[in-house]
Amino acid sequence: MVCAEGACDSFALHVALGAGYWSAHPGGIEVAIRWPYDGVTDLDLNVRNQGGKVIAHSSGLDSNAESLLLPHPADGTYEVRVVPSNTVNPDTFGSGVTYEGLAQVEPAPTVNPVHDLLPNLVVSPPDGFHVASALN
Repeated sequence: MVCAEGACDSFALHVALGAGYWSAHPGGIEVAIRWPYDGVTDLDLNVRNQGGKVIAHSSGLDSNAESLLLPHPADGTYEVRVVPSNTVNPDTFGSGVTYEGLAQVEPAPTVNPVHDLLPNLVVSPPDGFHVASALN
């Protein structure tokens, strides 16, 4: 994503959880933004590593929020960018769109279902199925 001068907002995300943190606590870091819904404004969200490479991106349509997950990121500083993809005046991003941001550790969900979700599901071939052309 290329941003014209002053068109994007960015901030540093400092991760300092220590060696071995993700081994003991599976998950990642959730980064999210939200803004008042007006039916027009659409912002995108991306995260870049120290080398400037985009490592995560969120670009939903017709919403007032974006969210992404950095799975078990290494300690270091990351750049979070908020990019206007549709605003009334994207050249004046700083004065035109107000949003809230969040960055938090997000634990991985537990994967221990109490029972099989579909224990009696059996795949069967189609029965009585026929395809006919409108010309025949």
